[in-house]
Amino acid sequence: MTPDFPRIRRLPPYVFEEVNRLKARLRGEGVDIIDFGMGNPDMPTPRHIVDKLIETARDPKSGRYSASRGIAGLRRAMAGYYARRFGVRLDPDREVIATLGSIRFRRCRPTSICPASDGRCARVCQRRRC
Repeated sequence: MTPDFPRIRRLPPYVFEEVNRLKARLRGEGVDIIDFGMGNPDMPTPRHIVDKLIETARDPKSGRYSASRGIAGLRRAMAGYYARRFGVRLDPDREVIATLGSIRFRRCRPTSICPASDGRCARVCQRRRC
């Protein structure tokens, strides 16, 4: 059974997905596109970065999963940001996680799983027009 999150249905389309569809359609029509999109690299990764990646990959300790909630200092900084910016107090140990998500996720996705009565999510999101 899929949970019902009505707020998710109200979110706008992901802008990069819309742009990618448009680019694909135009390229399919033979239009020459100069892509200033997400900034994909056009040069090889510098050697010192590759060397460090190899060194780290060979370290047995690197094979472990990171803490699912993110680094404690980062979570504290995120809670501080929300307090300063939105006047919302969050407990970094119970109410904050660090993700690799986009700005939209950080600002709006929490409202998709918060009850409508939870004022913390609503106060943050209403300023973002989610």
